[in-house]
Amino acid sequence: MHGRTTVFEAIALLPANGKCRLAFMQNPLQCPPSEYGEARVRNPRFSRAAGVLAGNAGLLFVSGTASVRGRRIAGGNDAVAQTRATLENMAALMAAELLVERHGWPRPVTWADFRQIRVYVKTGAMLAAVKRCCQETFPGVPQLYLQADVCLPDALVEIEGVAAIRGS
Repeated sequence: MHGRTTVFEAIALLPANGKCRLAFMQNPLQCPPSEYGEARVRNPRFSRAAGVLAGNAGLLFVSGTASVRGRRIAGGNDAVAQTRATLENMAALMAAELLVERHGWPRPVTWADFRQIRVYVKTGAMLAAVKRCCQETFPGVPQLYLQADVCLPDALVEIEGVAAIRGS
């Protein structure tokens, strides 16, 4: 494609014992993407997170997450309120109820377990406020901020990240 750039990311895993488990996770606070309906996004297919567990070590890949609750955007037209609701959605994906009880992880994920986050904001005008909110939640975690369209027309913020755990 002339004048366009395509970026691919890939991760290859080779656990020491040759065994790992992969789980695709949905968020209990959000409706499945396939239920967004015609007014939102036509037939999206993705999971809210993917987890790879090898022995007592795990990687949690949190997909681009917005403040979607049910079928609506929480936080109205307020970027900070949407960011806080987005972080609550991420917390549900990190919780013991999902990771430990349902998927057999040795422990839940904490904010400190994140190795990187990517934050998409719809306009540059909201960047400083969103950045403050994320830096409070993820101190010391590498953070990349991008101005871009996000997953839904009325969403202002979207966050994705990778967390790593070892043991209990």
